[in-house]
This record gives sequence, C-alpha cells and structure tokens, in this order.
Amino acid sequence: MNAKLIKLIFATFISSILSVFSSFFLARLLSVEERGEFQLFLSLINYITIIASGGLGFSIALSIKNKHYLNWEKYLAYSIIFSIVIALITNLIVYSNFYIILVINVIFLIISNYTLELSKIDHNLKLYQYLNIQQPLLSSLLYFIVYYLYGEQSIKLIVNIYTAIMFLQIAFCIYFLAKMDKRFKAELVIPLDKQFVRKNWFKQNLLQVFGATSANLDKFIIASFLGNYVLGLYAIGVIFEALITRFTNMLSDYYYSGLINKLNRLKIIVILIALASFATIFIIPFIADKLVTIAFGKKYLDIAPLLVFFFINSILSGMSWILTQKMLILGKQILVITRQLVSMIIFVIGFFLFRHLEIYGVVYALLLASISRLLISIFYHYKFKLVDE
Repeated sequence: MNAKLIKLIFATFISSILSVFSSFFLARLLSVEERGEFQLFLSLINYITIIASGGLGFSIALSIKNKHYLNWEKYLAYSIIFSIVIALITNLIVYSNFYIILVINVIFLIISNYTLELSKIDHNLKLYQYLNIQQPLLSSLLYFIVYYLYGEQSIKLIVNIYTAIMFLQIAFCIYFLAKMDKRFKAELVIPLDKQFVRKNWFKQNLLQVFGATSANLDKFIIASFLGNYVLGLYAIGVIFEALITRFTNMLSDYYYSGLINKLNRLKIIVILIALASFATIFIIPFIADKLVTIAFGKKYLDIAPLLVFFFINSILSGMSWILTQKMLILGKQILVITRQLVSMIIFVIGFFLFRHLEIYGVVYALLLASISRLLISIFYHYKFKLVDE
C-alpha cells in the first residue's frame, strides 16, 4: 500500500471520527423531532445545490486537464443564480422557516463542492484531505462548546451555528480559488470551450441529480409519511452509516484518480471493502446498544438493532459507486442514471410494502435498492472497458 493511499485513509479516518463527535453533540443539542427537522433542512440544501451546480466542478476540472481555463467564474455565477431560483420554488412547495439561511447555505455549498472537485486535480489530494477534515473539526468544536455551556437548544440556534461553520469553510475555499486562479491564468490562457463545458456539465448533472434524489428520497418520504420523530431516529442510523460512506467515498476518489492516471487500484480497494464488511458483520451487533446509548443517549436506543443493516447498506452503496467511476470516464452517464432509477423505484416500492414496520421497513427498502444497484454496477463494470484495459 503506497504512502499516498495511507495518508488519504488517515485523513478520511480523522474526518470520520470528527464527524461522529459532531453528530454526537448535535443529537444531544436537539430533541428527536428537531433532529429530524434539521436532517430535512440539510437534505434540502444538498438537493438544491446538486440541481443547480452538480457536475460543474467535474466539467471545469476536465477542461483544465485539456488546457482550457479562462472564464470559469461565469459558470459558477450561473449556478449560484439558478440555485436561488430553485430555492424559492422549493420554499413554495415545501415551506421552510429558514428560507434566507437555506439560500445562503446553498450558495456556500456550491462554492465548497466546486473547490472540492478542483482539488482532485492534484494527484496527491492534499487540499482534498484538508477540506474533508476542516468542516467536521469546526462542527465538533462549536457544537461541543454550545452543549457543554448551555445543554439542549432550539433548532434555530443550531441552524445559525451550522451557517457560521459553512462561512468559515467558504472563506478558505475562496482563498484557495484565488490562488489557483492566479497560478492557472499564468499557465492557461485558452478560454473554456462552451460546448465542452455545457455537454459534460449537463451529463454529469443528470447523474448527480439522480444520485442526490436517491440519497435524499428516503428523508423526504420519511418526513412526509412517517414524521420528524422517525426521521430523527433514522438520522442517527445514517450517522453511523456515514462512517463507512466516508471511507468508501475516499476509495472511490482514489480509484477515479487511478483510472485517470492509468493505474489499476481496484484489487486493493476490494480487499479493504472486504475487511470492512467482515468487521461490520461480526462486531457491530454485539456493541450496537452501547454505541447508541453512550453516543446519543437512551432516547435513540430504538435504532440500535438496525445499526448493522445501516453499515451493510453503506458498504453495498459504496462498492456500487466505486465501480461507477469507470462509467463516468467512459461517458456512460445515461446507463448510470438508468441504474439509479431502477434502484429508486425498488426503494419506493419497498418503502410502501414495509411502511407499516416504520423504521424497520425503511431499512429493508434501502437494502433492496442497494443490492439491485450493486448487481447492475457489477454488470456494467465487466461489460464496458477503458481503451487501455
């Protein structure tokens, strides 16, 4: 295992640990119902951001690889304006008490995601590692201070704290973008190819919108049909799931970077995924109750029996996304979207079939969707080859 991968794994591990601490204090700061409401708020931010700007950073990064760079600011401005319009429409459909703050956070997340995409240009992924650590570090510190000093608080205060954290993150992102702009303008004097940018942005955006729909559909449906209390419990399961998701996302980016540089990294990735799977199945069931009680308190204990399923679901989804990276490079986004659509349909069917089981039914539906997505991803992986494979 090379040094770059070790550093990346370490950074991801630190980020995951910090995220757990952040979630630990967040859950204790809010009631179960308000934890569910806050989860819905975050899902709306993410979904609007993806619709407005998903794929932009990817498209610009590809352009930079092709020595095209100038006028990138124009496309970023377009996505921000579009996001404001979408946020307004969303607020008319799903009323939010935090509309202005919602818009502000969407703009912040657009800039953050754009910076994160460009950070992948560096094969050492140093900035990528830093950005992934910065936000959970700030969240952990601020949530801890507030909880330690004042105990449980209202959702309004927590939303304001979250916005402040995003502001600090964006200040650094803007600093990086300014430095990058100065360096690239000295080296790359060719304007971005409009047709190339729009084509890749559109294709990648379709993929990311379907991905975001798949990722957030569960939260929207739970909030609509089962209420914020169940969503609050579910959010705790998702927090544990995110431990594996961060790990598999890191492996996905590592695999993608290897494919671009004609390096075959799949074998080591499969080994790491297998180790994570065995650890999950044989350890989590025996410590789930204690994990939930110690981390979040007894009010969330009903989610403990389902923790192992959340971990398994994350592993299945992560492996599916890793195998998808080759399809992105080949420009097979439509096939990937088809796969996402199939899994979404299976999830919705499963949700309503098992709806009477409440939180258990949601998890069963998630597993069915993830299994179908992985099977299709495996088929795609072996059917389509890169030129140099």
